[in-house]
Amino acid sequence: MGINLGSFAATMLCGWLGETYGWGYGFGAAGIGMLVGMATFIYGQRHLQGQAEPPSPEALKERVLGPINREWCIYIGAFLSLGVMWLMLQHEPIVHLTQNTLLLTALAGLPLYAFLTGTRDEFQRTLVLMVLIASTVVFWALFEQSSGSMTLFADRILDRQIGDVEVKASMFGGLNAFFIILFAPIFAVLWTWLSKKNLEPSTPAKFAFGIMLAGLGFGSLVLGAHYASEDGKVAMFWLILAYFIHTSGELCLSPVGMSAVTKLSISRVVSVSMGTWFLAMALSETVASRLGKMAAISASESSASGSTSALFHYTELFEFLMWTGVIVGLVLLVLTPLLKKCMHGIH
Repeated sequence: MGINLGSFAATMLCGWLGETYGWGYGFGAAGIGMLVGMATFIYGQRHLQGQAEPPSPEALKERVLGPINREWCIYIGAFLSLGVMWLMLQHEPIVHLTQNTLLLTALAGLPLYAFLTGTRDEFQRTLVLMVLIASTVVFWALFEQSSGSMTLFADRILDRQIGDVEVKASMFGGLNAFFIILFAPIFAVLWTWLSKKNLEPSTPAKFAFGIMLAGLGFGSLVLGAHYASEDGKVAMFWLILAYFIHTSGELCLSPVGMSAVTKLSISRVVSVSMGTWFLAMALSETVASRLGKMAAISASESSASGSTSALFHYTELFEFLMWTGVIVGLVLLVLTPLLKKCMHGIH
């Protein structure tokens, strides 16, 4: 909830500034916010009871490259890596290939390590974890359409008028954070209440529900397209409903995801397992951008053909995403009893 307070405020403010006055103001506000955050952290370190300090300050002062100590090597290396990251971002196929290669290596390597060095239970738990991590690629690839196709849908298709006020398309992205702030306590109470009655779904089941809800969120947009106006405009209600369903899916999957990594992973490689979790999320971002291109239509084409033609392209994409989420979620749900058995008591 705390993280999403910032997310909601930033999305609403930066989106409004960008669309109203120019994107330089939107990105500028984000930069100012990050500087304020850094200043707050530096000033507030005194209140963290030493938790923000390095465990071995003397190690940072050791010289490793002539007069340059380890701390400055980290700073210089981080700065130089920005150039590498910038270069990779100019060549998306290289990024995609690298992500796939590293993820497949991790998904195969971690179970192999568990098989060679761990117990039978550790091996089976690692296999379950790899299945769950792989499934998140589908969830986040669907969920992260909010940053691409769903925002363009809001810009080109949605009827965004409320009286005399027009809601900026980018501001709809704040709905996810808003719904998390609103419903995170409700989900926490729900899981606790179900747990007391021995009815709480297992972690694989929660993953399955999350993926299915990601698909069903697009179902609301497909349904909304059937009630479009004569000029091809769709009411805001359907996009708001989609964000609500997607957020419900995120609350099923995301909070338990990292917990599952730490509980199911062999302790000796838990950091590598966590890295694999985030690598899967990174790959899903790339997949999300590629999926969004299925409905690619330039601004000039959108103006020339009107909203009706654009609506067809987006509906076609959203229907595909809907069935992808529902089918993958159902498959995972069918596998849940087996996965739960292989977790050997870990909940």
